[in-house]
Amino acid sequence: MRINFSKFMVTAVLAISIGAPAAYAKTHVQTSASDLALAQTVELQLKSSGVLEKGLTDVTVKSENGNIVLSGWLQHADDARKVIAAAKNIEGVGSVKANFRTWSSRRHPS
Repeated sequence: MRINFSKFMVTAVLAISIGAPAAYAKTHVQTSASDLALAQTVELQLKSSGVLEKGLTDVTVKSENGNIVLSGWLQHADDARKVIAAAKNIEGVGSVKANFRTWSSRRHPS
């Protein structure tokens, strides 16, 4: 069986160019402007509220359809409760999920 290399390459390129955008669209979701603004608002309000200890936390805020996902590092294990409660009280926030790690499992001294 003899295969014409140029026909094979054209077919392969067409198959990839047709299938690649669909695969890309499933794995790369664009964040809406309103979600970006909400995530920025939540981050700024958490930092300015004093609920995050300066220099001892590294919190990332993401938003999807008004739902907030918080992740990162906190100083104490019980700080997560305060951060989640503060985020839930911000206008425009639907739900809040958190995935934190802590530097210390001991309770906060306050």
